Amino acid sequence: MYYHKLSIETPTVTIVRETMSDEYKMLDHSVRYYSIKHASEFVNILPEAVRHKFDVVLLDATENGLPCHIDNTTASINFYIDPGTFVTEFFKFKESDDYQNFDSNGPYTNLDNLLLVDQFVAKPGDVYVLNTKQLHRVFNYESDDTTRVVVQLQTTHFTVDEILGLIHDVKTKG
Repeated sequence: MYYHKLSIETPTVTIVRETMSDEYKMLDHSVRYYSIKHASEFVNILPEAVRHKFDVVLLDATENGLPCHIDNTTASINFYIDPGTFVTEFFKFKESDDYQNFDSNGPYTNLDNLLLVDQFVAKPGDVYVLNTKQLHRVFNYESDDTTRVVVQLQTTHFTVDEILGLIHDVKTKG
């Protein structure tokens, strides 16, 4: 599974950026991660016993989006505050040799060797769970000067299916 759209809405809180925790530049793309106030409003969708296994960050991506890459997490719950004019695309390699030669610590730029297998366009307030171990990119489908703002719950402990089970447990035990 590449992603799953949740039937919940993004909490209505004022996003207050605290400390910038990281900045990545890949080619002509840039992304910044910030800690935020009111992080608890977002992790409340998870059982209390596992909340510590998720990092809550605010992602600001520039108008160029993000090139094809694989994250160093297994999954992410994305709350789209301002999704901008971006599409999230998931890919597979056409040849297994390409995957074996791929350096997962950097961007993959040869789109001719990839097959687009799935994509979505988020709207403000949407919440998606993403498989961040799958090759993906964030592409601005318009040329306007826009930034994508997303609150992410990132984890290396759970897969998309496991996260969906955790969220289901919280919703049904409510």
